[in-house]
Amino acid sequence: MNKVKKSLDAAAGDVFDDKEELKQRVLNGGRKPKRRNPFPVVASAIVLAAIVFITFNVLQNGSISTNGSTYKVDETLYDLMLHSERLDQGDSDELRYRVFQSILETDSVIDYASSLGYEEDRDEIDSIIKEQQQLFFDDLTEQQLKSIEKKQLENFGYNYDQYFKVILTYTHRYSNASNWLQQNDIEDETTQRQVLDTFKEKNWPVIKKFMVNKSIPDLSERFQFQEYDGVAASIDNEQVLVVQGLEPHDYVNMTPEEIESAAFDFVWFHFDKPIDDLKLHSQTIVTFDPLSYPVAQQEGKKIFNDVIKWIDSQE
Repeated sequence: MNKVKKSLDAAAGDVFDDKEELKQRVLNGGRKPKRRNPFPVVASAIVLAAIVFITFNVLQNGSISTNGSTYKVDETLYDLMLHSERLDQGDSDELRYRVFQSILETDSVIDYASSLGYEEDRDEIDSIIKEQQQLFFDDLTEQQLKSIEKKQLENFGYNYDQYFKVILTYTHRYSNASNWLQQNDIEDETTQRQVLDTFKEKNWPVIKKFMVNKSIPDLSERFQFQEYDGVAASIDNEQVLVVQGLEPHDYVNMTPEEIESAAFDFVWFHFDKPIDDLKLHSQTIVTFDPLSYPVAQQEGKKIFNDVIKWIDSQE
């Protein structure tokens, strides 16, 4: 959840905290630079997930539903986000699958929070969005407005009305749901994978029909696992800290928390039992489920529970 939360916070900050920076970025042209990816083996997948995670099921044109499920897939939203990503990546089966899966992951978290008692206040969200939209447009001249609207469409594939009413609205919806999970001390260790699988099973007729209509292939087996390559910097029974950007001599006498701060990137992996054949300070490749993190994981944590295999990459 952490990478999602960071991308959502960043998106909201574009308007609320960094209005002038956003205006200048759009006026000067160019898509916003992608943030660094902690999982280089599947860079495009994670970057895409970070982008699509800040979208929303608001526009209801062409929505599909079937008997037995109240869930509706937003066809307009899917088309909008797919068009935006095609500007960078072109069209492919993989891209269509990743866009759709990211939307499902987001919707599953909101649905999970609601099942535990979370109640969404849409009036409050709408009020916040209205205030931020007014703040953004207050100081713009008519000429500036025309210029940034044109650049926005060229660079991102959606206009500012869609940005505020669709993207930023869902930013707040998702942030509110995920914050509620964290603040209410949900300690059951339910993972994003479990939440997504339950959500898909419950709404499968709707999801399947949408995939058929949009020619979205089922690539779930292909992307179920990924690899992370780094140094095993700390081993504490079943938990192993793997870092990137540090060599063993860089973190001598450091605590795990200090190592996390010094590393370019880090991940904690939770094994089912103590690992005897994983050597401390060794260069390690871990194969794991990227959705096996606790859905209520606190900000700043990176713990994955489903490790498939690990090897010493120097052997």
